[in-house]
Parts: sequence; C-alpha cells; structure tokens
Amino acid sequence: MPAWKLFVRYLFSKRAESLIRSIAKLAIVATFIGVAALVLIMSIMNGFNRNIRDKLLAVEPHIAIYSPNSESETAVKQLLGDELVSLSIYTEQDLILRTVDGLFSGAVAKGLKPKKLEELLLRIFKVQGYESLSAELDGLGPDEVFIGSDLARSLNVYQGDEITLIPPESLLLPSGEVPVFERVRIKGLLQTDMPEFDEKAVLFAQGLSLTRFKKTNTLKSIMEIRLMNPERHNYW
Repeated sequence: MPAWKLFVRYLFSKRAESLIRSIAKLAIVATFIGVAALVLIMSIMNGFNRNIRDKLLAVEPHIAIYSPNSESETAVKQLLGDELVSLSIYTEQDLILRTVDGLFSGAVAKGLKPKKLEELLLRIFKVQGYESLSAELDGLGPDEVFIGSDLARSLNVYQGDEITLIPPESLLLPSGEVPVFERVRIKGLLQTDMPEFDEKAVLFAQGLSLTRFKKTNTLKSIMEIRLMNPERHNYW
C-alpha cells in the first residue's frame, strides 16, 4: 500500500479521534510552511550570492598570474584551449593620492590597454544595470584617470578635479631629492558596490598616464585570464 494512502486512511479516517485528525492537519500545515520558507530563503541567498559574484568578476579576473612571462602565456593558452575567452597583461601599483586641498589617501592604480579598459567599463555598467555611457566609453586621454566613488567621496573630489599620485617609495628618498609624482585629472567616478574597488581603485590607460612610474619598485605586472565557464575551474 502506498504511504500516502496509509497516511490518509489511518489519520483522516472517520474512526480516528478528533485529536489525531487535528494533529495530522497541523503537521501537514507546519511541513508546508517549513518547506516554503526553506525554498524562499535559499532563493534569496542564491540570488544574493550570484549578485556578489557578478559584481566581483566584473572588476576582477577569473585567474590572475603575477609576474608572467612569454612561457607562462603560451602554457596557459595550451592548457585552457577553447575555454580561454581573453588573456591580457595589466599593471598594478600601490600609490599615495593627494588632492589640491592637501588630503591624502592610499590607492591601487590599475593600468590597462585602451580596449581592455573599455571592456572593463562595459562589464561594470552591465552589472550596475546602466546603459552605455558614451562619455566614459570614449576612453581616457593623456593624464586622465577613473577613480572609485567611495575614494572620491572620502577625499571630496569630483569629476574634472586634479589629483597628484605619488609612489610610496618616493617618500624614502634623501632630503633634497624631488620625489617622482604625476598630476592627473579625474575623468569619471565608478561605483561597483564592491568596497575593495570603490575605496581604492584608480584606473588609467597604459601609455597615456603614469608613464613616469614605469621603473618604480612597487609596479607589478599581472596576467588576467577570463574563462568561458569559470565554475568548471573553481578548483584552481
């Protein structure tokens, strides 16, 4: 006899006592509410996790290789094959940011090629639900940067303002020597709702800005790898 028939026959039988029938009804209602609540909470959490993942992967690569060389680039292409969507090399550097009002803050400057910078902006706009912003997608000119919205808010700077970028090792120079620095103009503010990016990020186009920092010690070269199906490679 199927379990549901046994359940109906003995718990909802006319010969069953009213207490048993009441307990059976309460058990069914409680089970239904518990399962519905579980499904609802799991749906909310899955959506929340997906939202965080999409925002994080909009600004961060699926795989990052520090200090790459030509051999590592060839090995990555051979290993990933058709799973490889894009492979590029960008620079990253810790900097000190100073405003014309004398306010200071730490920042992380990320330099990308103009085409890769445009792809990054498109990913950010897509995750945030914005339409294409032509002014930002025109690209950066010489001595222009994008900075995170929270970083701009903490320093009270806006689009069009000038800021000074200084490598931290320049502060260790002997007295009398002029530290290396560059003055740049803020072309736009970026908001991703990711604190690691919004509070520290400075984006610039390679070859157009921060050209005086090419030989600084804190400059790092990083290989950015984006995959067709990153979930399949989460064990990396």
